[in-house]
Amino acid sequence: MPKGFSNYNQSGWKHSEKAKIKIKKKRKCQIFTAKTRRKMRLAHLGKKHTKEELKKMSKSQKGKIIGLKTRLKMSLWQIGERNNRWKGGITPLRRKIRNFGNYQRWRNEILKRDEGICILCLKEDSNIIDHYPMTFKHIIEKFKIETTKDALLCKKLWDINNGRILCDECNYRETYARAKFRNY
Repeated sequence: MPKGFSNYNQSGWKHSEKAKIKIKKKRKCQIFTAKTRRKMRLAHLGKKHTKEELKKMSKSQKGKIIGLKTRLKMSLWQIGERNNRWKGGITPLRRKIRNFGNYQRWRNEILKRDEGICILCLKEDSNIIDHYPMTFKHIIEKFKIETTKDALLCKKLWDINNGRILCDECNYRETYARAKFRNY
C-alpha cells in the first residue's frame, strides 16, 4: 500500500466528536438486509466474551429502565414456539393443573386443616406431601378431563375433603400398597 494510504485506525487518526455523533445517528437508523444480518451473525458465531467484557456489558445495562411496552414485547417473543425450549407443546396436563393457583390454594387449605401433621402416623415431618385418596389420575380419567378448562370446572379436583397430608413414608406405603392391591 502506498505511503499515506494506511488505515486510519492504525495511524492514530480519530474522528471528531461531531463526526462520531453523525455516525451514531446513521447507524441507529440503518436497516440491514437478511443477507447482511446473516453474514454479521456468522462472523461473530462461536466467539466468547472475556470476563472483563462481560462485566463491562453488565455494568452498562445496570440501572437501565425498560418501558412497559418493550417488556411486553420481550415476553411475547418468549412464549410458545418462539421460546428456545419449546418442544411442541408436550407439557403434561397434570403438570399444568399443578401449576394453577387453584391447586396452590387447595394445597394450602389442606395444610391449614391438617396443621402440617401426617394424618396416619401423626408425625410432623419436613417433607410433607399433599395426597389425593382418590388419585389424581383416577379423577382425570373418571371426569374425562382433557383440557385445563375442564380441570378448572371439575369440583372433585378442588374438593378439600379429597385431600390429606402424609409424610414421605406413609405416602410411599399408601401409594405402593394401593398399586400392589390393584395388580393382584
